[in-house]
Amino acid sequence: RSAEPEDYSAEKADRAVEEGAARVENTGVWGRANVVFLLSETFTDLQNNLPEATFSSSLTPNIDAYAQDGDKMVFDLLVPTYGGATVNTEFEVMTGSPMAFWRSAYIPYDSYYNDINGQYAPNLMREFNHNGYETMYMSPWASTLYRSGYVYDLFGATETKYDVDLSGSVKGIYYSDADLTEDIFNELKDTSEGHYKMILAASAENHYPYSGDKFDQYDVDVASDTLSQEDLGMIRAYAQGIYDADKTLGELYEKIQTLDAPTILVFFGDHMPYISDSKGNQPYQNSAWFNTADEGLNSLRTYTTKAAIVANFPLKSEDLKQINANYLGAYVANRLDLELSDYFRYVDYARTVLPVFNRGYARLEDGSVCWYTLLPEDMNKVYQDYQNIRYRYFFDFLS
Repeated sequence: RSAEPEDYSAEKADRAVEEGAARVENTGVWGRANVVFLLSETFTDLQNNLPEATFSSSLTPNIDAYAQDGDKMVFDLLVPTYGGATVNTEFEVMTGSPMAFWRSAYIPYDSYYNDINGQYAPNLMREFNHNGYETMYMSPWASTLYRSGYVYDLFGATETKYDVDLSGSVKGIYYSDADLTEDIFNELKDTSEGHYKMILAASAENHYPYSGDKFDQYDVDVASDTLSQEDLGMIRAYAQGIYDADKTLGELYEKIQTLDAPTILVFFGDHMPYISDSKGNQPYQNSAWFNTADEGLNSLRTYTTKAAIVANFPLKSEDLKQINANYLGAYVANRLDLELSDYFRYVDYARTVLPVFNRGYARLEDGSVCWYTLLPEDMNKVYQDYQNIRYRYFFDFLS
């Protein structure tokens, strides 16, 4: 399941965690609050990533407005998967462990959490539980998908809700984003200062497949001089899903303004969509945006989604620009007034040195992209330490 890193030692990993955790700053600046991590199915910046098409209106008017508001945060998120395997993005957010350090095509939910030892590996639900929070996982999919029910039991979730527990309606093919956000709000209504919840919810409405007749009604039109009618139909269906996700995010944001308890929404896309026509053409992936002369840039763009952090109180926000999904949960937790393990303190420290990387490439401080073996010394040290820490906390924790 894993190869021991070269020059690994538990002592070296423990020392790196201790030193990195001590360097974390700005902890607790958001106080205590409810936290909702809302995983939005295939949410990407379609409008800006597909210059070959024009849209009749903004697909993301709420996200666009949040990006101009100093009390909110909008940024790019580098995720570990493309076209599917959503749970690997969930895994990164909840554990702080980059899939770049795991075997290629490995899915920890299926393969790592196959015995009780998985409950000892790091996860954010346990961290929130230790701070007196109720923790919940909510999904319109079945609990058996990727063994989700078993995994969140190991994670220590106070409660889980799956397809059979949700009574909302379908839009298109899958459970509607509007009803999912209503379900989330209903869970928040009984919270108060001193009685907080952490919720991870996964949406489904904008899941594959995409076809021109997926939805009964459309709020957006799309046109192109180069795309076929079949491709335009698929892009329109995907665009409608993006539009609905942004719309329901805005509605949930307005609803949390009515709550007495401080509440934070962490909204993020899980991966790029897989869109292919009857001839095998992929109109989104074939866009010029993903096919520049820079192979490294193409790689990062192919695995980039959109994220936003908003709240019912002014956030002391930062311009993150882009970070890995494995940093997202730790970033939020470190800005809350929580007692956290040194492991999750270290993860937030690593973000400040090596914010964007995958199996092949990393983004440097000046915005350029390089092969991961050519990292500057400070980034390379974090890369090597992070590998050792991951092995220590997921495979060598019993020693």
